[in-house]
Amino acid sequence: MPKIPLILTLVCFAVTMQHAYAEKPVLCGTPSECYEYAMDKLQEAQELVKKQQEENQRLAKTIQDLSSTIQALANENKRLIKKNKDAVSALQQKMAPVNISTDGKVSIGTTGSSHQLVVESQNENSLRLIGPGSRGS
Repeated sequence: MPKIPLILTLVCFAVTMQHAYAEKPVLCGTPSECYEYAMDKLQEAQELVKKQQEENQRLAKTIQDLSSTIQALANENKRLIKKNKDAVSALQQKMAPVNISTDGKVSIGTTGSSHQLVVESQNENSLRLIGPGSRGS
């Protein structure tokens, strides 16, 4: 008589008990038939576990690929932000400060002015600045 491992005996017992209460009864009249049935079910379960492990590996690779893409995009965003900050800083250094006092006097490139600034356009392509000494000419 062959020795049946304890785990298979327990599986056989569990399968038999489970199917005693199931809608579809197990067709195993002898212990060897139940053993074969239990082995088939165990093999099905192992195949399901294998398929799930393969799916888990596929998902893990997809997640790893997405994480790499996200990291690359984050690095590119940091680079663009630094580039834009540098461009804004360079523009701010090149711009002359413009100040407008409460009485309407405007100064460009200095902190104060004793005269109002007048801007006059003679055509669409040029602007002419007129100071107080050159108004009538």
